[in-house]
Amino acid sequence: MTKTRFGSLALLGVWTRSGARRVGWKRGARVSRALVWAAASAGFLSSAGWVRAEPERGSVGTEFEDGVKLRVLSFNVWGVPRITPELEGRMRALPGAIAGEGADLVLLQELWEPAHAEAVARALREKGYGYALYWAQPARGETGLFAAAKWPLTPIGFQRYAAGRLPHSFWHLDWLVSKGVASFWLETPLGRVLVENTHLQAQYRTDRYEGERLSQACELVFANRRYADSALILGGDFNSGAAESPRRTLAALGGLVDAYPSAGDDTVYARSGGGLALRVLAGRAVLSEPLRLDNGAVLALSDHRAVRVDFALSRCSSCPRAAPRDSAAQRAAVSDLERAAATTHGRVALSLLAALASAFVAVFWRRQRRRARPTRIGRGVYRLGMAFLMLGFVWSFYLASVYYPLRGHTLHGILRALEREGVTNRG
Repeated sequence: MTKTRFGSLALLGVWTRSGARRVGWKRGARVSRALVWAAASAGFLSSAGWVRAEPERGSVGTEFEDGVKLRVLSFNVWGVPRITPELEGRMRALPGAIAGEGADLVLLQELWEPAHAEAVARALREKGYGYALYWAQPARGETGLFAAAKWPLTPIGFQRYAAGRLPHSFWHLDWLVSKGVASFWLETPLGRVLVENTHLQAQYRTDRYEGERLSQACELVFANRRYADSALILGGDFNSGAAESPRRTLAALGGLVDAYPSAGDDTVYARSGGGLALRVLAGRAVLSEPLRLDNGAVLALSDHRAVRVDFALSRCSSCPRAAPRDSAAQRAAVSDLERAAATTHGRVALSLLAALASAFVAVFWRRQRRRARPTRIGRGVYRLGMAFLMLGFVWSFYLASVYYPLRGHTLHGILRALEREGVTNRG
């Protein structure tokens, strides 16, 4: 488990009752290559944004006999520059669609561009969302995480996951961005609620990265131990269905309730605490239908569906206990982590063999070529082949000497942390 460290906060904008005084956005240098933004998507945030406005009275939540109804929307918006079709039109349509769902708290993922985050925050402010946060850290890879609400937000920070930082296959592009969890307080009329927005490692056809996502889920559980007595809302893109190990682990180890236990990648979790009870009223998928953009194109807003969950938030003297821990799911999580860690030595050996094979073929081919009289086409084939062999040698050696050892170290660290908490795969 990584140690958490605090970075600096960058003030993005402030609106007050006295007028629209605005402080400009603080931006780092953008990486212009499309690869950075094609990621489907240690330490805390190096810059975060805070946008504030004074909401109108009566515009927040819905009061009922036992407390307040709180509606939460979590949405992966697929804001990938130069990759997402009609991106600008989608971004312009996004605030109106979000406001149409009547959410009190909005959690967005893959809002990669700071300029888009600023535009979305400004448009949402006009629709009653007076507070917004955006976690930008261009030096380490953008987080793509954004939050907006009708109640005040107090930022805590961003924690990058230890697992998934290094590339396995260089075209699996999660390593170019910062996958982690952004935390903040939602200041409700009944008290503070801890809110977290996250985005776990993506799956690819050639590698599902199950060990990485499970490790990240455990890191998230460990990070929340600091706030064990607080009411918690956790939303995001978990890149896992409800029946898969990462989602089950969050419920089994974290004592969280999955408010929308579907096969989709997105959901919202909740936990009561700190004198506040959170009860799930309803959950559903929304914003999946195509809509007409301002340029006439008819498209869905994203390649994900949004998840909308209604909670009943109320005060409690003896709050409901956290969801009972599922011992079977805990043992399954440990077993899955052990299997992932156990492959380290075998994969190191295979990668070394691949590196040696590439070197051997390159040397043999070079010697054979000296005895022949290659044509122009033959020389081109030779150069191309040697380039591939050298690439194969470097990649295989990197996997054997860097990637797999560090991956194994991270997984074993998670297993040791679980063992210290008494979580093993023994009945």
